[in-house]
Amino acid sequence: MIRLGIIQLKDYESWIKSLGFDREWIIQATQADIYKHIVTKCAELELFGFPLTYDSYLVIINSMELFKFEKLLKAIELTTPVPINAYLGIGTTYLEALNNIKPFSNIAKEYAHDPNALNAEPIVAAHIDMDGYLQMLHEKGLSNIISFMNELIYNIKKYCMRFGGIAYYAGGDNILCFIPYNTLNEFKTNFNFEKMKIGIGVSKKPRGALKLATQALELIRDKKCGNICIIEE
Repeated sequence: MIRLGIIQLKDYESWIKSLGFDREWIIQATQADIYKHIVTKCAELELFGFPLTYDSYLVIINSMELFKFEKLLKAIELTTPVPINAYLGIGTTYLEALNNIKPFSNIAKEYAHDPNALNAEPIVAAHIDMDGYLQMLHEKGLSNIISFMNELIYNIKKYCMRFGGIAYYAGGDNILCFIPYNTLNEFKTNFNFEKMKIGIGVSKKPRGALKLATQALELIRDKKCGNICIIEE
């Protein structure tokens, strides 16, 4: 089973309105600060989190102990301008888990001390990287590369969703995709995007899976692997 944590800012719109009209820079700076705190605290706890809408954030948990998510919540609520709500999503795929969230406090006690009760599975993290990104940037210009990347991100997100996965644009030409473990072979076999390389890491720990995915990418760059490389812990 997949387990996802959701952190949602409560009464966020009211806080925004309280800032007056000269507020957009404050909003953007605050969102960046919250995201930084979530990413760094997740790393300390060997989790991984990223924004969904910048007033809500997703945290990959799976087989990690739920008390780590609780520790994350306690740390993050000290840094946000408004209170937070926390949810836990459970499902056989990432999409199902995301669409099946319940208040964390209602179900945390049931699973807090027994991660195996849900048969939580290892994390499969795919780090997708484009060949010739900088060359394209210099030859075609920034506006063209932005259009190209927007279309690519959309298509890869759709591809990940075919397997019940979720994707996150990590900047530049980097896209992260998390998929259920039992779809890994099909995901790899059917991936036919041109001029792409994929490093895939498999680990019980979200941070560990991403580290392995990065290592797999380096093997591809060093010509020690094909354009798709998997390292499993």
